[in-house]
Amino acid sequence: MLGGMWLIGRRLNDLTYLANRELELLEQFVLKCITHGLVKPKEISSFIGMENYQIEKVLSELISRDLVKKEENLKLTAAGLNVLEQQTVLAPISETQTFYLDALNGKLINSLSLKIFDSKNHKNSAINKIIKKPRKSHIEDLVNYYSDIEKLLQNSHPNNPNPIELVQVNKIEKIYPEYHEILLVLYKSNPGDREIEYEIFSRGFIQPEYRKTIEELYAEGEKILEPIFQQMEEDKPPQSSVKEVISNIQEEDIKTVEKLTTKIDSLNDSDNFVETKNNSLKEEIKKLKQELEQIKSQTRISEVIHTYQIREYLLKTLTEAKNRLMIILPWIKANVVDKEFLSILKDTLKRKVKVHIIYGLKS
Repeated sequence: MLGGMWLIGRRLNDLTYLANRELELLEQFVLKCITHGLVKPKEISSFIGMENYQIEKVLSELISRDLVKKEENLKLTAAGLNVLEQQTVLAPISETQTFYLDALNGKLINSLSLKIFDSKNHKNSAINKIIKKPRKSHIEDLVNYYSDIEKLLQNSHPNNPNPIELVQVNKIEKIYPEYHEILLVLYKSNPGDREIEYEIFSRGFIQPEYRKTIEELYAEGEKILEPIFQQMEEDKPPQSSVKEVISNIQEEDIKTVEKLTTKIDSLNDSDNFVETKNNSLKEEIKKLKQELEQIKSQTRISEVIHTYQIREYLLKTLTEAKNRLMIILPWIKANVVDKEFLSILKDTLKRKVKVHIIYGLKS
């Protein structure tokens, strides 16, 4: 079942960040502290206003990279001085970046194949309650996403091994909704199960985050999948009617229909008589046809076909179906479900014909 969800597109104008930096911001502060005479870990932690263990952790990393020496006092190595000098002269990068805020799980992404759509026609009250829509030119709406933006910037510079630091977001230039298509697969683990299971796919992968969000919504009383489940139940062919059709079909009736059909075909064969169809022969054919129609009506058998004829009938039925088509079969094989079959099936669905495929063997 194909579904969809909407995202808030946002274009961030003058996104300022520092790339190609070997030092993280706290590492840079610690090195600067040492160059300005704070040569004890406690002095640095007191000045910066952080716990001593946090500064010790940063110092340990800087010492391991041979940027700091720990003798009686802390001291920068030649490499540390060089790195700090390079860090201070790097110019910040400013550019426009486009991000999307997933309206279902709040995740920030920067690349997706999306379709612009009219949000008025795709309202979902449950989804609208989940993520607060950011406002144009309200930078404060992005505070919770700064770390996510940094990660996405890092991903967009795969050849840069050093951390990228987001300095600031200067402006939100645009806010607009777009439609992101997802695939909602509904299934039952066993035919007798009452509960319907589901998985959500997007961009070819299972999205566990969507499932988690939906489960949280259900726990809060927002059953956003219920309309879909309800529609499935309405579209499903009644089990009683299926059982009734199958129970009425007896082996003896099938043989009778097949025998009558074969006899009628042989009598109609032009090789048996050229243009000399006498009245008695016509009467016999008419009588056989009436008998055949009566059995078909009683047993609801429309045709009896052989294995080699199935594909021809299947494609013909798909082409001619007008409202609903039910296909019941024990196996689905690749030599039948080929490109031609899928193309005709697609055309059938485009005509709004409901196609039900019931397959498999039961004890």
